[in-house]
Amino acid sequence: MASIRHRPQKNGAERWLVQVRRKGEPSVAKTFSTRQQAEEFANSAEKQVASAPKPAAKRATLVKARRSSPPPAPERLDDLEIGTIVSAFTARPREMKRHGDHAPTVIFHVGDATVDNITNDWVLDYIDRLRSTTNKCGVVFAYSTIKKHMTLMKLAIEWRARNLRVFCPEFPFKIKDDFPRDWENQRKRRLTRDEQFRLTAQLRKRQGESRYHWRLLVKLAVATGARLQELLKAEWSEFHPEGLGWTIPKEHTKSFKERQVLFTGAARRTLRALKLLADPLDPRLFHTLEHIDTGSVSSGFWTIVKTANIQDFCFHDLRHEAVTQITLKNPHIPQALLMKMTGHASFEVFDRYVNATFEEMPRLN
Repeated sequence: MASIRHRPQKNGAERWLVQVRRKGEPSVAKTFSTRQQAEEFANSAEKQVASAPKPAAKRATLVKARRSSPPPAPERLDDLEIGTIVSAFTARPREMKRHGDHAPTVIFHVGDATVDNITNDWVLDYIDRLRSTTNKCGVVFAYSTIKKHMTLMKLAIEWRARNLRVFCPEFPFKIKDDFPRDWENQRKRRLTRDEQFRLTAQLRKRQGESRYHWRLLVKLAVATGARLQELLKAEWSEFHPEGLGWTIPKEHTKSFKERQVLFTGAARRTLRALKLLADPLDPRLFHTLEHIDTGSVSSGFWTIVKTANIQDFCFHDLRHEAVTQITLKNPHIPQALLMKMTGHASFEVFDRYVNATFEEMPRLN
């Protein structure tokens, strides 16, 4: 029968979950914003269950009923909830790798909206809500992140339409119309020398089995410019036996392309320290970190930074730090090779990551 559960959300919104169960049949679940709506749905569902034939009916009766009943109505794209479509779309391994980090946020913020609800006004309302909402790192959602949300919804709906073999309306989002002209707020955040000392001191204060891996994770990130997912999934078999470099397999990279990273002296020293912590039963470098999930480690790093009284600095900013340092300290390395090492396909994107201070720039004659 039907059960109703109260599911309060982190943002203070109310949600009521209705589950309808009947022995021998799949359960049905649906969420509502008010208890009254939930009760109305539960009562309606219970009446339908009560009037439906029992699962224990004789096979001949069931076969006869199937033959006489009309075929089920085709699923209508407009009636499907966006969150349900996104969830099914990102359940596919390839899409999970591309969009898995953003899918939970999209599913949460679209609520019970259906494809039919998507208009340009709905899109603008979504943008406004996220621009006034803080993410797990305590900062408002960037336009670049919202753009990824829109891309995910568009791709998911198009995928579902193809499966249903129905027409898919154009997704009503255009950057030039819906974003401000200066929406690309390019990150240039780097640590000052004082902030570096504070971060190191805070990392040294960590307790537990993973404390050394936290320090070395940050060091290897700055020494190589690798992304968080590449670091967390790194295994010993990927590294040159003499410590000359690291071959990151395509399964771990953002672009699905294998990448070779030459090692600096700092990277080699960090790798030697990690070997002292290696577990013969675990192929991963950072085997003591609680989760291989990037979101969990990213949130943990944000907590460390916040405790160190460092403002507006996330784990990905270490990549900006690394690319800048590697570029400035190795002017003899061809730029094309540096771009391959750091995983940048275009100079425009690579250039955004190089943000030297006046003190680091070479002096003019």
